[in-house]
Amino acid sequence: MSSLYRNLRWVATLALLMITLPGCGKDSPTEPGGTTVTSSDADDAASLVGMSMARGLIGDPAMLGVPGGGVAAPTNAAAETTIVTPFVTWTLSRSFYNAFGLVQPAYDPMTTVRMTASARGVGTIRTTTDTVTFGSTSSLEVSGLSILQDTLVSDGTRRDTLLASFQSPLHDVHMHRSMLGAMTWSAVRYLKPVNSHPWPLSGTATWTLSVDRLRTSDRTDVERHYDCTVVVVFDGTRNASLTVDRIHRYTLDLLDGHLLRR
Repeated sequence: MSSLYRNLRWVATLALLMITLPGCGKDSPTEPGGTTVTSSDADDAASLVGMSMARGLIGDPAMLGVPGGGVAAPTNAAAETTIVTPFVTWTLSRSFYNAFGLVQPAYDPMTTVRMTASARGVGTIRTTTDTVTFGSTSSLEVSGLSILQDTLVSDGTRRDTLLASFQSPLHDVHMHRSMLGAMTWSAVRYLKPVNSHPWPLSGTATWTLSVDRLRTSDRTDVERHYDCTVVVVFDGTRNASLTVDRIHRYTLDLLDGHLLRR
């Protein structure tokens, strides 16, 4: 047997051992309590996204400041517009455009076809069991504003921070979590008028989450950290499909953020 062949066989054997030995595979945690997402982690992530998307708690950021978008919004393109929802105050800067891409000083029901907005939201959500400190910034573009069009289409990005002490909707336990989330809306469609048709017809919201599981309500008292991706798919009903890391599946109530595991 040649020395070259023996060396190649030794390298192949070593590679096989590295794959099969505990701690060497790519799916193993890199440290005790590492970043592999467990079923419990997925439940937490789904719950946090549910809080960030519950229309009954924070309003519908995909429709913020949109004339006819379900919120009594002024139609002038003022430097800043404030919209107050049950627990969150949103401050927006908006611009309206006609079909030629020209900026308009105010919304015109016949000629305005598109709106862009940047928004900041802050507030504290309090219920009998939960306390959630909420912060958000977003950039939004909505088309289909003319009364000659029957559908609104929303695209945008959003970044949220949550510090939550809450009763898990999936477990009989009170939990403390801190979340930083980045979300992208993609082609989220609404049938007009949104007041009568509040649930998105189609489209997705994709979240990239960084979550700390806390021992107490102190943001620095971290027990465990993990990252994951959450995708919410809309179908025209109040109940959207939510998936964590393409494995863990839930049904999300878009009104109150409640979840059912599937």
